[in-house]
Amino acid sequence: MGGENASKAAYKLVLDNNGGLYVGIRTNNTVGTDYGGNPVPPVCFGENNCLPHLTGDMQEYQEGYKNMFLLKYDTDNGNLIWRKDYQGDINYYNGRGFITDLQIDSNNILHTIIGLQDGVHLNGTLTVTLDEDEEQKLYLVKFNNTTGNLIGTPLLLPLELSTLGSIMDKTLFRYDESLNRYYLTGWKFSENVTASFNGVTFGETTPSIDSFAYLLSFNPNDLQDWWYKEFTGYYGEIRGIAIDSNSDIYIGGRASINNNYPLFFGEYPFNTTLTGNLPFILKMNSQGEVQWHKTPTGYLNQESQTGSAYRCYDIAINGNEVALAEQANSTIWDNFSINRPSGHDNDPTLIRFNKQTGEVIGLHDIHGSAGRHYLTAVTADQDGNYVVGGAMRYSLFTDNPNVDIQIKITV
Repeated sequence: MGGENASKAAYKLVLDNNGGLYVGIRTNNTVGTDYGGNPVPPVCFGENNCLPHLTGDMQEYQEGYKNMFLLKYDTDNGNLIWRKDYQGDINYYNGRGFITDLQIDSNNILHTIIGLQDGVHLNGTLTVTLDEDEEQKLYLVKFNNTTGNLIGTPLLLPLELSTLGSIMDKTLFRYDESLNRYYLTGWKFSENVTASFNGVTFGETTPSIDSFAYLLSFNPNDLQDWWYKEFTGYYGEIRGIAIDSNSDIYIGGRASINNNYPLFFGEYPFNTTLTGNLPFILKMNSQGEVQWHKTPTGYLNQESQTGSAYRCYDIAINGNEVALAEQANSTIWDNFSINRPSGHDNDPTLIRFNKQTGEVIGLHDIHGSAGRHYLTAVTADQDGNYVVGGAMRYSLFTDNPNVDIQIKITV
């Protein structure tokens, strides 16, 4: 997707069973020149499918102000099949919005949550009128995968998220088709953002810092049938979520443990002798009852315990095990550990757990150069292998090109 100097983000690629690839896109367009007056290309989604440059008139309704899209490509050649614009006629003042991950069910129906401001949107089918002091309205929407047409009526959610845009990259959306339940996670740290559902505001019970991290579960047929869990005490981040065939829920991220503020997830305590920033994984059932959680059991050198960069970014279910994509340099997970010399920054690391017990059954790392590297995505293929992706600074595989698990690296 072209367009220099235009911010762009994709919200979860999904595939159907007939060669279709779908992605939700948020992007900002430009007036056609950079700050030095040099020409820049427009934002394009495919051949002959581009947004026109903005004219600079913020009052004028322009296609170039549109910034949220649903796109379908074919997997054979990557050609754009169709583009659906979430927004209708907008200008600078009503063009902000909110977008979450795409989900696709067994009938190839696409599900997502979007936030819209005043206007007529979704190809003329939805009129949004904001109440006083309301920044957006949030809707659960479904689309036909063949045509991209809207299915049914958008469901207005009793969900409020303030400060549009600043929490989008901290929000995850999942769908459990067997229970017809949706899950939304979000977190923020020291930002002027609030989140609430059905009048319950998250983060109000965290007195230490201006933060929240929550998991919300709701039934679209009865929005009174909902529950939530949130971190209280000090600070948590939820950066990965996965749901298995039993409707058990796994979340992962970072837990900040402070002696003055014991950390809880709902009523469940994060008991550990370690303090600082800890990667974690936690399993709960479909009612939100915690089954187990795991954090590192120690560090090989103490300087690593205070490292603020320890994070987990994604979770994957693989048969009877669950994997956590993270970054580490001196972490002990039960009988497994990663050991790097003092001063070496984090390297990509995959931790594997028994789904039923939480027992650590494997740790697999990729040795990199001294710069920071990490895994940000993991999935399991049909052969039971793990496919991971992430980012690196400088170089990876500096000790041995062979990894001791069949991992395919896409960085």
